[in-house]
Amino acid sequence: MVAGGRGVLWARAVVVIVFAYGFAWGVCALGAVLLARAGMARSEAVMVFAMAGFLVYLVAALWAIATRRLLRTALVLGGGGLLLTLLARVLAQHAGAA
Repeated sequence: MVAGGRGVLWARAVVVIVFAYGFAWGVCALGAVLLARAGMARSEAVMVFAMAGFLVYLVAALWAIATRRLLRTALVLGGGGLLLTLLARVLAQHAGAA
């Protein structure tokens, strides 16, 4: 194992578990809001993206494991998840005001 191998391993585990989950959460939130705004019942939109969330999490976690650049992966997953969640929140608030 290279120097700092355990630290890198723990950092990668955190990125895979936490950041991939956050990214999947953002995708699911935004997707559900967009489907609800498109006319689908909110409960159905949430169920569709709750099921799709498993696939999104799987792909994000596998990508985080396979990539060599951990910092870039953390920034993409963490930043992307945050932006998607914030966008979903803004769109949901505008839908409620309409």
